[in-house]
Amino acid sequence: MSGDNTDSSKSFSTVGNTASQAMGYVKSAIGGLTGNQETKESGDSQYYAAKGEADQHKKEQEREKKINDLKNDPKTQAGQGVIQTATGTVKNVAGGLLGDEKMAESGR
Repeated sequence: MSGDNTDSSKSFSTVGNTASQAMGYVKSAIGGLTGNQETKESGDSQYYAAKGEADQHKKEQEREKKINDLKNDPKTQAGQGVIQTATGTVKNVAGGLLGDEKMAESGR
């Protein structure tokens, strides 16, 4: 059960990240109980680094979902059609006015 993100050069593993957070938390607790400040700080650092990575991964997934939702929105697709039609019309008219048959043809 891993959440691999194959789109990036670094793959993200939910299981590995959770284990890293837990190990950091435990290391911090042990350091706190034994009075070993170095171990506590090392554990805190490991925990917060893994947590930050997990939060970043979650934000990237949410962003990708929003982008995909927008791409698949019929209003967005209709807007792209309007832009393509307008561009074609401008090329057709400009080509006709300039006597550039290739430009006029590309606008049809």
